Formats: sequence, C-alpha cells, structure tokens
Amino acid sequence: MKISVDLSLYPLNENYVEPIRAFIAAISACEDIEVQCNRMSTQVFGEYDVVMDSIQRCLKDTFEQEGKFVLNSRIMNFDRS
Repeated sequence: MKISVDLSLYPLNENYVEPIRAFIAAISACEDIEVQCNRMSTQVFGEYDVVMDSIQRCLKDTFEQEGKFVLNSRIMNFDRS
C-alpha cells in the first residue's frame, strides 16, 4: 500500500536549524522513498513499511541528540505525489 506522510519537526531549543537540516538529510538518504521539502514541512511518499521504517530510524537518531523535539505528522493512505 502506498502512503504519503507530511512531517514537521520542531526542535525546542535555540539551535533549531541544524537538527532540521540533519533530519531532512537523513530521511532523504533513505532508499525506496520519495522525499519533497517545502518551507513548512517534508513530505515522504512510498510503500507503507518502507516509509514508516525510514521515519522511525531517522526520528530515533534525531531524538537521541541533545535537546527536546516535537514531530507533527499527517499520514494518508494514498500517494499524494
């Protein structure tokens, strides 16, 4: 099943730009998914298991960094790309 996920990461500290860039770079490096970025969010498209596994891995790495983070997501059960 193809899905679309809209992600917005909010680092809750003064140094917020670099963690966002690192998260986008990590998710963009994942294979078998499509990633599109705009000023407000990052969209990820692909097969359900591949997309969700990629997000989980990248999010865990982000959350293990210093600081606190919030991730807002919208998951759609169709391909919006």
